[in-house]
Amino acid sequence: MKQHLYIQTYSKQILQESLETLSSSATIKSVLCFITEAEQFEIEELNHLLQTFQKPIIGGIFPEVICESDRKKTGILLIGLSFSIQTKLLRLDSGIADIHLELQFLIRDLQEEPSSLLIFADAFAPLKHKALDQIYNFFGLTLSYLGGGAGSLSFKQRPCVLSNAGLAQNAFAIGIMTKKLSPGVAHGWKPISEPIRVTKANNSIVASFNWKPAFNYYKTIVEQHSGLTFTDSNFFDIAKSYPVGISKLQSEFIVRDPIQVVDKQSIKFVDEIQEGEFVHILHGKKEWLLEGAKEARKKALKKWPQKTEISGLFLIDCISRVLYMKDDFKLEMNLLATENRLNGILSIGEIANCGEYYLQMYNKTIALTAL
Repeated sequence: MKQHLYIQTYSKQILQESLETLSSSATIKSVLCFITEAEQFEIEELNHLLQTFQKPIIGGIFPEVICESDRKKTGILLIGLSFSIQTKLLRLDSGIADIHLELQFLIRDLQEEPSSLLIFADAFAPLKHKALDQIYNFFGLTLSYLGGGAGSLSFKQRPCVLSNAGLAQNAFAIGIMTKKLSPGVAHGWKPISEPIRVTKANNSIVASFNWKPAFNYYKTIVEQHSGLTFTDSNFFDIAKSYPVGISKLQSEFIVRDPIQVVDKQSIKFVDEIQEGEFVHILHGKKEWLLEGAKEARKKALKKWPQKTEISGLFLIDCISRVLYMKDDFKLEMNLLATENRLNGILSIGEIANCGEYYLQMYNKTIALTAL
């Protein structure tokens, strides 16, 4: 049977029938479920469908989904997997100590040694980065990690991650598997500035670069490079072309998306930037980003066992790449898919580790694996 199903608009009956179709297939062991943020539904109704589903299921609500290489702003994408996953809803409400305890219980109850983790995270959970650190500390470098930030482009927190436990806010939905994934990660953004020290920051808000107000410092460099002028209303329109990259040894820049000016001096980013880190201001041209897409695909397929059939490619791509590339985003989809079926999500942050470096939350980046 077909390994994925696309539902054009939410309907309890159609979703239930689609889940029953996947559940009845002997070749499908678990399911990924991705709902676009445009869909309207009753949470209790959805929870009942998830909690009574007979196979492991994880996923979330995302700005858009990718089905057969096409962007879908509405609807639901269900992807059947030929391998089993052990699902866990990790709640982040009670602090790091409880997260630590939950992971201890999880590892204690594992039936087999894991090779990979899928992680779908509430993109606006305050403890998101600390939870990722905890997961990495428990499971280590040898696993492959892949996932994305769920939520809405309104940047308002809402229930957005799902599992067999239902829909949740301020949580991670985790899928643990013995199957080894092959994440390829790349972006194509390039530096236009010298290294800049982050001299005052609090989570995702940076107050100063090189001991000067962050926005004034950023504004000077970006205006000079772009020939544009910031006003009270166009920050995001310009900033989407000029993210910030955190410098990391032996790896690409970790990209951070600036989204808002705070108190006319600080800059709020989608994800955390730590005080003391060195960053560069980045810029992208269409051809650079497309080269990044080709590099991500190359990395993913290079790690895949040569004699193992590829049923398709699973993509975690940043929604802000769409906002930047607009109609040219279709070129990125064409490059990634080529002869392989391409399905996935457009996320608010990308989670990946290739078994080589520390587990990271990225922005404006592509994470891709064969399935």
